Amino acid sequence: MAPFLWSRKIHTVDIVAMSHPEQDHAGGLPFILTHFNARKFWSNGQTSPLPAYQRIAEICAARQIPMIGPEELSAGTAIGGVEVKALSPPPELPPPEKKRANHFSLVLRLKFGEKTIILPGDADKSALKAVTRRFPPAELASMVLAVPHHGSKTGFCPEFVASARPCYAVVSVGRGNPWGLPREEVLAAYRRIGAQVLRTDEAGAVFIRTDGARTELTSFADPDM
Repeated sequence: MAPFLWSRKIHTVDIVAMSHPEQDHAGGLPFILTHFNARKFWSNGQTSPLPAYQRIAEICAARQIPMIGPEELSAGTAIGGVEVKALSPPPELPPPEKKRANHFSLVLRLKFGEKTIILPGDADKSALKAVTRRFPPAELASMVLAVPHHGSKTGFCPEFVASARPCYAVVSVGRGNPWGLPREEVLAAYRRIGAQVLRTDEAGAVFIRTDGARTELTSFADPDM
């Protein structure tokens, strides 16, 4: 992320959001917190013995960066006209330390005008099923959905996908990863509901721009898509 931010002449990050304290989601955040004058840190509220998380906590304490969890995020906030709300984990069920973090992954909904983006991190099937029980389909319908858990079967919840019905399903995944992600049967399920599937291992970074009414998607590999 750092080279990309520097290439755009971005030197301050208002909010650093960590979905959950596992290495592939937290490992690079100490660098971002240190070098980009971060102002707030959002998380699922779960502490961890993971060295990257311990370093994050140290940096936030030393720089007086507020650490904000689900209790506040679930109430919703507005940033530059964008409504942001945490859909999971529920604030009444704080995630315990040392339990598998995927189930407690922070699920964020961003809404701007008529357009909604959902970022579910590595939330698993049971967590997403609980989200569909707490929120009606009208609150989950999305223009863009970041495909949960990099397109794994454990992150696929039919009830959640049926409610979200995204126009675009974006899979964040490394090329040639040893887990064989994304799973083809998961991608097929998104295509069946009419979603256009975009994979970062094929398209590179995916850029989403919206004014709340119109939406433009481009990618590093295809800037004119």
